Amino acid sequence: MLNVAIKPLPATVAEIRHGSCHLRSVADREENVILRAGSCLYRMNDEIDEVYLVNSGALKVHRFSESGEQQILGFYLAGDIVGLDALPTGIACSEAVALDTTSITRIRLSSVFEGREAFSSQDLVRLMGVSLTRENDLAMMLSQRTADRRLAWFLTEYANRLTVIGFSPKEFSLPMTRTDIALYLGLALETVCRELAGFEEQGLISKDRRRIKLLDMDALQHLATGDEHPCFAELTH
Repeated sequence: MLNVAIKPLPATVAEIRHGSCHLRSVADREENVILRAGSCLYRMNDEIDEVYLVNSGALKVHRFSESGEQQILGFYLAGDIVGLDALPTGIACSEAVALDTTSITRIRLSSVFEGREAFSSQDLVRLMGVSLTRENDLAMMLSQRTADRRLAWFLTEYANRLTVIGFSPKEFSLPMTRTDIALYLGLALETVCRELAGFEEQGLISKDRRRIKLLDMDALQHLATGDEHPCFAELTH
């Protein structure tokens, strides 16, 4: 997904995240955990022999540098898998924190690879691919895009993910704070607030605290990808 424009996920991935690969039966059969907002699912350096399927709610995954600086690696919604960074060594390289009340299913890797899980190893590989392409998108976006394009990419990419899991892509409440968004996009908090205000002035969005309504998805997509849109052309002439 190196193109940051909104587009449907491949059918195989969309099917996985909608439940045709038995994600719902996994949630019914395996051990579920309910996390309150602010609770940690796992911390850096924890020993992990499982991955975690998000059933509902949202998580942020972050880590801290030796100097204590926080880096947010991603935000995870229903159908996403977290804990993958522990696969090589069995040690978590990050920390997962619930952004609101979140339901998690614990999936033991030994059971997956031995075929004793409703969730198969093929399902795991496919969702690892989703995670990897999202990381590639983020790396490309951070290396090439200005603040307004980064924020437009974030909003359209988030809307795309909501569409996949059956929620409205045009109006939603963000579970993360403005500070979280700033850390994720490599921007200052003041910059994120200024750009959101600018989007509102241009008629691209309306906002009420964390509630966001995308008023001109097409323009936001053009901004995210760097393509000129008529509304921006008018502003520059």
